[in-house]
Amino acid sequence: MKADTSRTTFDPRKHYQGVYLQQGRVQMDADWNEQVALTAHRLRRVARDIVGPAGVPRVAAGFACAPTADGLDLTLSPGRLHLAGQVCENETAVTLKSQPHWPSEAPLVITEAESLALADIPNGLYLVELDVWSRTVTALEDPSLLEPALGGPDTTFRTQLIWQARLVAVAPQTGDYQCGDLLPGWLRDRRASTGTLTADTAEAPETVDDCELSATAGYRRIENQHYRVEIHAPGPIGTATFKWSRENGSVVVPWKRRDGKRLTMGSAAGDLHQRFASGDTIELLSDNHILQSIPGVILTVESVADEQLTVAEAPAVIPNLDSFGDHPRIRRWEGGPPRPVVAGSPMPLEGGIQVTFGAGHFRSGDYWSIPARTRGPEGAGLLWPKNAANQSLELPPAGIAHAHTPLALVAAADGKLSMAGDC
Repeated sequence: MKADTSRTTFDPRKHYQGVYLQQGRVQMDADWNEQVALTAHRLRRVARDIVGPAGVPRVAAGFACAPTADGLDLTLSPGRLHLAGQVCENETAVTLKSQPHWPSEAPLVITEAESLALADIPNGLYLVELDVWSRTVTALEDPSLLEPALGGPDTTFRTQLIWQARLVAVAPQTGDYQCGDLLPGWLRDRRASTGTLTADTAEAPETVDDCELSATAGYRRIENQHYRVEIHAPGPIGTATFKWSRENGSVVVPWKRRDGKRLTMGSAAGDLHQRFASGDTIELLSDNHILQSIPGVILTVESVADEQLTVAEAPAVIPNLDSFGDHPRIRRWEGGPPRPVVAGSPMPLEGGIQVTFGAGHFRSGDYWSIPARTRGPEGAGLLWPKNAANQSLELPPAGIAHAHTPLALVAAADGKLSMAGDC
């Protein structure tokens, strides 16, 4: 979750049941958020134990597929569907093209070679796939979250369940297939990311003076931070790239106007600690990028004047705001443009923090959270899990977690769709 949080403390392996306040104590965002996570985790587990991996209720079953009258689209019936313990709700009948969480211009057909618009679908068999995941929603996306009486500052954020249906090519030509015949190959393409990351601080060099403190070891910044390492471009080692933020990616403002190389920010740019500066790396994003799980446009800030950023790149590189998508925004990242993911070699971030990637395949949006503290039982350091030998553990991404299920099998012939099976 990209939000202004101190850290994430929920760990299902600890089997905690609740978080309780004590009188006269400091309240932390992490405690409240852990209770939310505990409750959500328990509800998902109960639902999955009862329903199974996927299922629909006998009453108000939803997401049944049927071709439209002209055969150029598919309808999804209203109702509910349970997937991986989460409840997907469809309030009214929609089509693939009109579904609520899919950008109107985004491709709806996935083939082995490319993604295509529904109008360009090749002949063959396709699974109708439902993809379910959760995204963070702040007042930038939903202004109703702001309390008018406070005069502008935000208070909380929300998580929103996203469901998206698309067609995935599974056979080049029609035939006597059943859903189960085509699932093994489809499931192979729906596996989670296999890349990993280890976070640590640089070791202290050997010194002959026992009273000399090393300036090159441990976490060396003077502020507590919540670092976020996130995959930008997807792919294997050597192809994937990563970016990082010391504020958990939460420094984001509305993008209001473009004049050549000048970008005008919204009023949310007022906090002193969130101001942009010359040399900063920024990412231009909209709902189109978030909902398609694709990275935004990376630029470098050349200068800042009031609420205007002038970027170093040529105007041709900067997207047209009018066609960029809903809720255009500017997010700040540290450390320069995205860097290539290299396996097995420690890569420095700042303040003594270094990360090491493990071999595997990475998806755009994969992320790891790294809380850094200026003090603790053993001095300054990272709140990163360690083994019994005090070595940092190699962890898979913390998210974004996607759940998938097939809804139906359809055949495409000369641009027209017909049912071939109910999954």
